[in-house]
Amino acid sequence: MEISIGMQGLMLILFIQRMQAEASVLFKPSFISDWYPATALNESLSLLIIDHNLREYPVKVDVQVKINEGGKDYIFSGLGSSQRDDDFPGRFGGVIYKYNDQHTQLSFPYERNHFYGSSGLAYTGSDGLYHGSTHILGPYVNGYVRTRVWLASDMSNIVLNTSLYMDNIQNYREISHGLGYYPDLLNVQTLLSNGYMSDGIGVVFISETDFGYNTLAGVLFGYDDTKVRLWVPSNFSTYYKAGGVFAAKDGYKLGYYMEGVVNILAWNIECSQQVFHKTITVGDNIIHDDVIQFPCPYDLSNYLISIQFKAPESETPNGGMLFNAAGTTQAKNGSMYGGIVYAYSENEVMIWRPVNGPVIYIGDRWGNGESKQTSYTADVIIRVYHLPLAECSYPETVGNGTLNVTGVIYGDNITYTCNLGYHHGGGDLFRTCGRDRQWSGIIPACI
Repeated sequence: MEISIGMQGLMLILFIQRMQAEASVLFKPSFISDWYPATALNESLSLLIIDHNLREYPVKVDVQVKINEGGKDYIFSGLGSSQRDDDFPGRFGGVIYKYNDQHTQLSFPYERNHFYGSSGLAYTGSDGLYHGSTHILGPYVNGYVRTRVWLASDMSNIVLNTSLYMDNIQNYREISHGLGYYPDLLNVQTLLSNGYMSDGIGVVFISETDFGYNTLAGVLFGYDDTKVRLWVPSNFSTYYKAGGVFAAKDGYKLGYYMEGVVNILAWNIECSQQVFHKTITVGDNIIHDDVIQFPCPYDLSNYLISIQFKAPESETPNGGMLFNAAGTTQAKNGSMYGGIVYAYSENEVMIWRPVNGPVIYIGDRWGNGESKQTSYTADVIIRVYHLPLAECSYPETVGNGTLNVTGVIYGDNITYTCNLGYHHGGGDLFRTCGRDRQWSGIIPACI
C-alpha cells in the first residue's frame, strides 16, 4: 500500500532533517573558575579579574552570582551592561562584566559621588517594582561569583554568524537570518574599541533619563524564526553622551563605550541535551507559579539554565520574538520598564515580573523609538540543558606496539610503546586530547 505524505508533509520532513543536521552538542565549557568572594558598596573591592588564559575569544560567557539566603544557595546572572549608576535614586543590583581572550573583568556597584540608593550584587525589585517570591529580595551586598567560558570548539555547527556596526546614532538594526526556525541559543556580543567584548541584554530597565547624568547603554536584542532586532539607547542630549553600547561607570569600574561591532551567533542544541522544558504565561491578571520546581536536582556545574520570554504573537511589531530574562533588576519608579527577572538553585527556578506594568517594554531612547513594544503578557520559557564532557574518540591500536590511555577527555594522554624487537618509525609516541576533541599529533608506527 502506498502512502502519500503530500507536499506539506515532505517539507516538514526536510525541515526536521535540516534542523537535525545543524544540531550542535553543547559541551561543558573550556573553563570554569573557582568561586570568588564578591562585595558591593566597597570601592576597593569593586573590580575582580578572573583569568581563563584560553588565548581565544569566547563565544559564550556565563557569570554566576551566588547568594546564600536561609542556608540555601541561589544563582543570579551577571549583566552585559549597566543601565544604572549611582546618580539615580532607588535600589538596584547587578554584577557587570566584559571579557577578552585572556580574562573576564567583573565590577560590583559601589558608592562614588551622588549616591541616592542602595545597590548590591543582585536585587529582585522588592520595593513595589516586581511581583514574585518574597523569600529572596535583596539588594545583596555579599556573595560569590564565578565564570564559565565556552570556546567555538565547545559548540560546533554554528548556524548564524554575522556582524554589524552600532552606536548611539545608528541605534536600531534588523537582520534577516533566513533559518526558518528559532535557534535554541542566540548570543549577541559587542566588540568594544579597547578589544574587550560585552554581551547583549534582553530587558529594558530604564527607558529614558530625566537628567543627563545617568549613563544609559547596552545592546538590547530579540529574535524570531526569521530575524534578529537590536536596539541601542540614543543620546540624552548633545552635551551628555549618555547613549551607547556598553556602560559600567560612576559606581562601576568598566567604563563607557558609545560604539562597537556587534556579533550575532546562533546554534541548535541536540534534543537529547534538553532535560527540562516548561512554558508559563505571566501577566497582571494571570495566576501563575512564581517558583518552578525541577523534577530532580541539577548539579549547577553540569547544566545550563536558559530563561527567556516571548512576546504575544498577535502584538506588533515584535510579536513572537524571544528575549532573554535578566539575573537582577535595575529598574526605577518613574521610568517605564519591563522584563523578567530570575534566579535558580539546583532544585528550582524563581521568576519575578513587573507590578502593574508591561512585561515587555521597548521604547523612548532605545532605538530612538523604532519597533517599540508594550506587552502586558508574555510566555516565560524555561529550559535546562545537560552539558557533557568534550571527549576524544578512543584511539586506534598500533601494530607491533601497545598503548596506555589515561582517559578520553580534554587533557588526557596516550603513551605508545613499541614491542620488543621493533622501533619507532614515525608519528608521535605521546598524544594529548585537545579542546577540539582531537588527539594531538599523528598515530605512530612501530617497525
